[in-house]
Amino acid sequence: MKVSRPIVIACTVLMAVGIAWYVRANWDSFKSVRLVDPWMVALLGALMAARMTLRGVFQWQAMRSVGAKIGLVETLKLNYAGLMLNQTMLLPVGSGYRAVYMRRVHELPYKLFASTMAALYIYFLAMSSLLGLVAIAWLGAQGAEIMPPAVAALAVIFLGCVALVAFPKLLPKTGSLAKKVDRVLEGWHAIVGSPRLIASATFVVFVSMAVSVLAMLVAFRAFAVEMDTPGALLLMSSQRVGSFIRLTPGAVGFQEMVSVYYAEMLAVTVVQAAVVLGLTRVVGMVVGLLLGIPSIWSLRNANQTPAGQEIDT
Repeated sequence: MKVSRPIVIACTVLMAVGIAWYVRANWDSFKSVRLVDPWMVALLGALMAARMTLRGVFQWQAMRSVGAKIGLVETLKLNYAGLMLNQTMLLPVGSGYRAVYMRRVHELPYKLFASTMAALYIYFLAMSSLLGLVAIAWLGAQGAEIMPPAVAALAVIFLGCVALVAFPKLLPKTGSLAKKVDRVLEGWHAIVGSPRLIASATFVVFVSMAVSVLAMLVAFRAFAVEMDTPGALLLMSSQRVGSFIRLTPGAVGFQEMVSVYYAEMLAVTVVQAAVVLGLTRVVGMVVGLLLGIPSIWSLRNANQTPAGQEIDT
């Protein structure tokens, strides 16, 4: 989702005001949610770092599949740098930074990089929505009250992702949407061309998601709030889906709003869910900075363009 800087600034300001108003209006409830185990926060940080690393491994596999001669450590640094830029900048410039780097250092065409990243995003979005549906079915089997709109939203996202790669002929043949579909399909066909890559990449994705679920359980444990595996799986999935709304840096606020909505099916209060999700956001940003800043510095010092200029950030 491409948006202009003024829109992002306006949405960021409105979101900050809305969050401040909500916290003030429910301050007594927020005060009742207390951090009881600081060590869980440290463990959460370690799990966040592991998740970012696994995501980098997946991207390395994808880059290698399209012919990029890049090492794993270098890919991890590039991934950390991109994540940090997406979290801290008004516009999601992390992908642009990585595209420029891959073009100047490894001569990977912008179009091929963009198509591969788009295909990866569709893959992650489809898997997240599918696991969200699995979590809802799991919760329903345990007697939880299911919200039809929540199910419908995840089902539409999943079926839309499947239709995009399985039935592209049903989509418009001209216009900007058609160009975006062609870009996704180009990257998708490059990735699925290797059965070994699909198997290893799928394994990495599931391990990454398992780490994300564990991180969610740890975050609730830090506040001594009970949370089970299907609930954590649902929140993890809703976070991934909420990240699609790129109207603030790192989808701050929008991602949490989507997750809080889905949390209404769980045995936690809205305030408890908001506090825990806020903690995961803060810890994720801190870990992103700790990994991203030295990564950008290392990449700038280790690589030069043919003209002797450093890679722009």
